Amino acid sequence: MPRQGFLRKARRRLLAQFRDARLLVREFSASLATLLVLMLGGGWLLQATYTLKPLTHAQATYAVFAMVFFQNSLDFPPQWWLQVFFFAVPLLGIVLIVEGVARFGGLVVNKARRGEEWQKVLASTYRDHVILCGLGHVGFRVAEQLLSLDEEFVVITRESKFLDVLRQKDVPVILGDCRSADLLQAASLASARAVVVATSDDLTNLETALTAKKLNKDVRLVARMFDADLAAKMQEALGIHLAFSTSALAAPDIALAALDKNVLHSFYVGESLLNLAELQFSPESRFVGKVLEEFEKELEVTVVVHRRGTQVELHPVATQELRVGDSVVLLATLEKLGQLSRAGLTFVRRVAPPKG
Repeated sequence: MPRQGFLRKARRRLLAQFRDARLLVREFSASLATLLVLMLGGGWLLQATYTLKPLTHAQATYAVFAMVFFQNSLDFPPQWWLQVFFFAVPLLGIVLIVEGVARFGGLVVNKARRGEEWQKVLASTYRDHVILCGLGHVGFRVAEQLLSLDEEFVVITRESKFLDVLRQKDVPVILGDCRSADLLQAASLASARAVVVATSDDLTNLETALTAKKLNKDVRLVARMFDADLAAKMQEALGIHLAFSTSALAAPDIALAALDKNVLHSFYVGESLLNLAELQFSPESRFVGKVLEEFEKELEVTVVVHRRGTQVELHPVATQELRVGDSVVLLATLEKLGQLSRAGLTFVRRVAPPKG
């Protein structure tokens, strides 16, 4: 992990520990306040009524503090009400300690008993991050991509088999319904850069997007939709930056996988279907020795990746010379790929698109 990322996570964890301790103090404030009143009030009472020797308020308060732990430093008084006080203080004190302070210390040490609260506290330290709603197969792929980009994000999801995987990577995962305004706020929506809604239910995605937009009108919203028409309407009418239909995204790949073995990946830009394919240069290729600029100009295609052995270059320079064994990933229409195939150029077929 880069040093900057390590320091950032360390600072966040320290801040989370501080906020967690503050919440615990607030949670046990009644017990702690009662203990404080017992010590100060009991000290005042003891100072005013104890007759065996004069006491300052500090001495009397310390004496009450000692009584709480069954360590009495004063002689037993003759007054019956003070005798009751001497018996009652240790009993009341030990009840407060067992119920309050002891439980407080146990919760500070044992985060596992209050794991969900800790996830929210950790999420509250995030700024300029992404909130990912839904951790199914699509949501988990998004999470993997965010991790690979070293982007910070918080997850809101119902129970998921990927839950432990992300928590082991120190990603805050808040369990619950992502439509809840309280959970979105717990994920620091007010300071988030973007919200990605990727559950498998269109209605849930729509409600979540509307709630997030209502709470933070400036946040960038990306929503997954199965209904392509609804996705388009959401993007246009609701101010959502991007609403995508997973079925629409997958359709070109599925169709062209059946029709053309040379296509690695397909996608729409507006109404135009663009395709990625990979060509490899054999010793007989007329392009060996030429530069990419000549190759692109002659074939009327755009090269996006140049591969030479294990070296992969994104957006290669126009003056890159082509050698035997090199391959290029190019962007072209389906008609153009058909022309190249009929011209005898060698395509490379891969199970998945090349990295990059």
